[in-house]
Formats: sequence, C-alpha cells, structure tokens
Amino acid sequence: MTLWTRLTSVTLTWPDPQRLPSALDGVDFEARFSGSFRPGRLHHDDRQALVRHEVLEAARDLSRSWSVDDVPAAQDALNAELGRPSDCAQGFYRRLVVQIELDADPEAVETAARHREDRARIARLRYLRSALYTDPELLLIDHLDRNPDTPIDRALIDRCHAVAGELSHAKEWWAPLLTAWNELAMRTAGDPDKVDKALEVLLTAIRHLDAKLIDSSLGVEIARQHSEGRPGSAAPQAGKKHAAR
Repeated sequence: MTLWTRLTSVTLTWPDPQRLPSALDGVDFEARFSGSFRPGRLHHDDRQALVRHEVLEAARDLSRSWSVDDVPAAQDALNAELGRPSDCAQGFYRRLVVQIELDADPEAVETAARHREDRARIARLRYLRSALYTDPELLLIDHLDRNPDTPIDRALIDRCHAVAGELSHAKEWWAPLLTAWNELAMRTAGDPDKVDKALEVLLTAIRHLDAKLIDSSLGVEIARQHSEGRPGSAAPQAGKKHAAR
C-alpha cells in the first residue's frame, strides 16, 4: 500500500437511516450517519462494513443514555464523542470521524415525554410517602395548609397518626409478607400437600408471635398438636376446614 493511499480519506457510506435505542425500551431514535476514515496498515476485505459496525455499536451505547424527547442534547452528545478522530485498535483504519443527525417520530416523542412525567410523578409520590405521609405531624400540617378552615380536634390528630402508622406498618410488614405469600401461592398451586405444609408453617409462625392471631377455625388444631408436641398431621385438616368455609 502506498503512502498516498494511506493518507487519502475514504467517505463512509450508509445505505439507510439507522435506528438507535433510547433510554426507554422500545422507543428509538432515527439516525443518519456521515463521515470519513483513512485505511490502516492492515488489510480488511470489507473495511466499510467493519467501520459501519463499530460506529453503530458505539452510537448505540451512547444513545441509550438519552430520551427521544431531547433530540438536540442527544445529538450533541453523540457528535461530541464520535466526532473526535479515532484509530482502530487492530490497525484496520485511522482518523475516523463521524457526524450524526438524529430525529424521532412524533409518537415516540410523546411516549417518552409521558414516561418522563410518569417517572416524575412516581418520584414525587415516593418522596411524599417517605417525608410526609409516614410522619403524623407533617401530615397534619399539610392537611391544615390545604384546608385552613378545618378545626383542629383530637379526632383529626388521631386520624393523622392512624394513617401515618398504617402506611409505615404496611411498608415494613404487611406488603413484604403479602408479596412473599402471593409468590408462594403461585409456586404451590395444584399441589395440596405443599399448600397444607405452607399453611401449617404460616400458622405456626404466627402462633410463636401471638397465639391469639390464629383464626380458631383454621389454627386451633395445629396449635393444640404443637402444644402436645405432635406437629405435622393437622395441616390437611386445616386446609379442608378452610376449603369448607
């Protein structure tokens, strides 16, 4: 290969616009590429294909950080990175420079904007839950701020304490328990033996915390047998009684 050949820039050709992923799965940018490179010291049978592949992979990695409702910023970020002259680590090309023009379908932009609004709303609700709705005093102040004519009485204060307590208790205790119980129910569906065993274990655990919490129609026999040191045989009976209800 002559020195003149190595120093001559080759125009990078792209047959069609390419789709680049955005930060939101399933919602893509449309990208048009242009650029140039110089052949490297090593031969490659299809240098254009190699360069297009590596440019496209690099562009995809960068575009995943951006939303399609912010095309100008995404385009600037990609061009800032890929517009720098770069050399192939394996020596197939040199001085690669790429320019990218991004666009997005109006429907995709609307979807991304709606998703951004949803995320902001969820973040606000989480903030309110952690900073407001689990603190009785802040909850009361917020209520009075929104309803300045509301009289302050013991009933209102008690309601704020009750709501804050229920939300905090649900997050720390009942929500994880119900999630785990639902997953267990799906795994044991159709197997009566596993269902009975799961019920026995649950009632036994509740009994260790507070025997009064066990429903008499389900747990009295299990509780009695455990107190007599004969666990295990009551679960099917409990399951049958439960089904009969």
